[in-house]
Amino acid sequence: VEQEGRVSNGCIAQPLPFLTTAVMAACSGLTVVDGEVVGDPLERAALQAVGWFMIGTDLVASKVGKGADRLQVLHRFPFASELQRMAVVVRHQGPGCGHQGSADGAGGARTEHDRWLALVKGSCEALRPRLREVPDNFESLQAKLSKAGFRVLCLAAKVLPPETTKGVDPTQMVRESLECDLEFCGMLVLRNAIKAQTSKTVKQLRRSYHRVLMITGDNPLTACQVATQVSMAEGKFLVLEPAEKEALSASPAVSSNGQADVAVQRPTLEWRSQDDPSKTPKTFSVAKLKDLTRKYTLCLPGKALSLLTDEDLEALAPFVTVFARVSPQQKEQVVTALNKKSHTIMVGDGTNDVGALKHAHVGISLLTSEVPASILPAASGRTQQQVLSDQAPIVRLGDASIASPFTYKGDSIKCSLHILRCGRATLSTVLMMYKIMGLNSVLSAF
Repeated sequence: VEQEGRVSNGCIAQPLPFLTTAVMAACSGLTVVDGEVVGDPLERAALQAVGWFMIGTDLVASKVGKGADRLQVLHRFPFASELQRMAVVVRHQGPGCGHQGSADGAGGARTEHDRWLALVKGSCEALRPRLREVPDNFESLQAKLSKAGFRVLCLAAKVLPPETTKGVDPTQMVRESLECDLEFCGMLVLRNAIKAQTSKTVKQLRRSYHRVLMITGDNPLTACQVATQVSMAEGKFLVLEPAEKEALSASPAVSSNGQADVAVQRPTLEWRSQDDPSKTPKTFSVAKLKDLTRKYTLCLPGKALSLLTDEDLEALAPFVTVFARVSPQQKEQVVTALNKKSHTIMVGDGTNDVGALKHAHVGISLLTSEVPASILPAASGRTQQQVLSDQAPIVRLGDASIASPFTYKGDSIKCSLHILRCGRATLSTVLMMYKIMGLNSVLSAF
């Protein structure tokens, strides 16, 4: 897993086993619309990296013509934020050739397969307990890559025995039985290039005394590194996690009849340094938050957030810079907690952000998905962005624009500056209008 695959002309130069290639090619939410592959840009990049083709809806092949490996998606279990993984059941037909490798089989012998596979990808922490065998350097490599700002996905798969698939409806298969005893197929390391305007926009917002926060489903280490790169934070990060000894503390809970006589045991939380794990953890205390933020930048993962009371979250949220590995429901919780202390503007680009965008005082959605060329009007010599800028936003399945009051036809957070400037200009105009009306009334009276 430590070998680095370099990319040449869009394809990985590193040879890959067939199962690894299959997960990268078929375990995705991509589809075909009017002859164009549409979906998550990172999933499209993974398909291109192994040199496979999407020749139809739910059908991918290693090449066009005879002798190709073909994967037909029989059933898809979509990505769920709560589970942090997705899975597909596919039918594989072909020799089982890996990317730039030989065919599966003893001595490289060519064997034509017709079998069912379970392909799974997701976060490393979600898939680790489901692997048949875990590499020794699994955790250390994941931490190293995440600290470098990469998005790391674990790839896993298994061949389904013929006796368990014969005459079985794939849509009726139990997900839990497919996502166990998996073979580790590698780590898919992705980098989302930071757009040029992002850091500049964040600096402008901070100079104008606005707090800039990140709420993401990514790994805390990755999120903290990205926050530093975009000038969202300068200090060293502390991450809130349950105590290693899992010491339990009693906290009162109000029962349905209004009596606080029921005790609930919950894990003790503590702040840990990601830069220097040898440092002694600091016990979580709401009273010490202000002093803590003078020296450190705080990160709150979803696991710790789920252990906080509503009162603790309301007190903690204004001091946290990065909320990582959170679910869509937790994004709503964070925005609701921030609303009680201040006014919020949220910028989001996916269906995971819909609930939070609705709860924010000002919600702005970004249209980041590419529109298939076949549905764009003819415009010689003009870019897709120029064509879109002259039209009403095209709402596609998955866009956060369904729920947000504002939609920006682009993928940059600089739209937040436009909203703030327009809002302040409107406020100044209204105030000036009332002043003029008042002066006019006074002058008319005399």
